[in-house]
Parts: sequence; C-alpha cells; structure tokens
Amino acid sequence: LLQGYQEGMLHGDIGSAFSSATSFLQCCFMSGHNLVTLGKDVKLFRKRAMEYRQKSTYEFNSIIEEAVSKLIHFSGHQSSEAGILVDQKILVQLCLRENNFRYACYSYILLGMVEYIFGNYELAAEMLQKRWDMEKKTSKMPGYRGLATFYECLICVAMARKQEKDKWVSRAGTARSKLEEFSKYGEINYENKCLLLQAEMFDVEGHSENASNMYDAAIAAAERNDFIHEQAIANERAGDFYQRHGDSKSYHYYGKAHDLYRQWGAFGKVEHLYKSTPS
Repeated sequence: LLQGYQEGMLHGDIGSAFSSATSFLQCCFMSGHNLVTLGKDVKLFRKRAMEYRQKSTYEFNSIIEEAVSKLIHFSGHQSSEAGILVDQKILVQLCLRENNFRYACYSYILLGMVEYIFGNYELAAEMLQKRWDMEKKTSKMPGYRGLATFYECLICVAMARKQEKDKWVSRAGTARSKLEEFSKYGEINYENKCLLLQAEMFDVEGHSENASNMYDAAIAAAERNDFIHEQAIANERAGDFYQRHGDSKSYHYYGKAHDLYRQWGAFGKVEHLYKSTPS
C-alpha cells in the first residue's frame, strides 16, 4: 500500500496515491502498529493531502487521527468534565458524517473500537447501533468487516454483563458465527480473535473453567501472530474474569495488559487501566 502511494505520486496518479495512503494508515491502526509512530504518519499524510487538495483523504484520515489521539492522550474517565465534552464532540461529528455512508461507518467502527477499549460500553453500543441502522438503509457494506464483527461481538458481550443478557448474548453469538466464517479465509488474522470471543462467551454463559483456558489460548495466539493491541485486550479481559471470581491471578493479567498497552503506545489507556483496576 505504501508502495502504491509512492508509485502513484511518481506517475501523477494523485487520487490513487492518496487512496493507497489511507488504506495503509487504516491497516497500520487495525493491525496494532505503534500508535506514536502512526500518529506522526497520519499528520504527515493529512498535511500532504491538504497540499494536493485531496479533501476526501484528509477527512478520512481525521478518523484515524481522532482514534490514535484518544488512545495516546485521554485517560478514559467519562465522569470527568473533559471526558463528557470529548464524547459529546465525537457524537456531533459522527452525526455530521452520516451523509457519507463509508465515512460514517469507518467512524463508527474505529471510534467504537476505542470506546470499547476504554470500557465505555454504552457509548460503543450506541455507535454499533447507529452503524446497524445505516447498514439497513443501503445495500453497501463497510470495509474491514472482520474487524468490525470482532468488536461487535466484544461490545455485545460487555453489554450482556450489564443489561438484557439474552438479547445481547444472541447478538454476540451471531457476530461470532460471522467471524468464524471470515476466519476460513485468513486463519492467522482471526485465530486470536475467535479464541477471545469464545472465552468471553464461555464466561458470560457461566463456563468458568473453559473460559480460563480459552483466555490463555487467545493471549498466546495474539502474541504468536504479533497483534500486540489484541494481546493487551485479551490480557485485560482475563484480568476482569479473575477479578470477578475473586482470584488474585487478575494482578498478573492486568500487569501484562498494562505493559502491552504501553508497548502499543496507548499511554492514555495505560493511565486508565492503572486508575480503574486494583493495585
């Protein structure tokens, strides 16, 4: 993709060049590249997009910039005035984007992912519902459906622990089945995701021993396939699991998650995890 950008610029195909650049940045974000480095790349490509009057690229990359910025800088505590203002601003921006299906869907997918990571499950579920509502009105489908489905299932399980368990578990099961279909075409990309979803489903359905084993399998698969951000998430979910069961193993998993989020460059999440988990 980066080579596509370079060759497009070399041969004067500016539109294709910046399309490749946007896809490159999206792939970097979704595959867990270092956020600090990615943030610098996003700013650079947005600056170049402005210079070449590539408005669409400039706006699309703003989605990634918002997601990266929150993960790096924001502690995630929504009870604070700053937290409330951040989320109000995001929701207003999302409403303004809804006249562009692709743009809005990417916004809901990426920013919903970030809200999930910070534990803002109601807001993540609201973004998920808005995306569903948009998809019902069109035959178009957003890109990165595998990643969207992964977080869709995680959000549904998180909501099942809070309210209307049967409804959210059913939705989570549907999403997990979809992801298993996607995994047939890219096992390396989906192995750890499917294992983590299985662990979460076992947990919410009360199969504690199976859940424990599956969390470890998900963590190992994420490490093996170099998805550092998903390894961090899996460790945090395992920490939550053991904390709910009053098991001191939670400290080990939270500690690993803390270190992995730091390696990813998600310093805002590091602070959030430090403040929101037992010391």
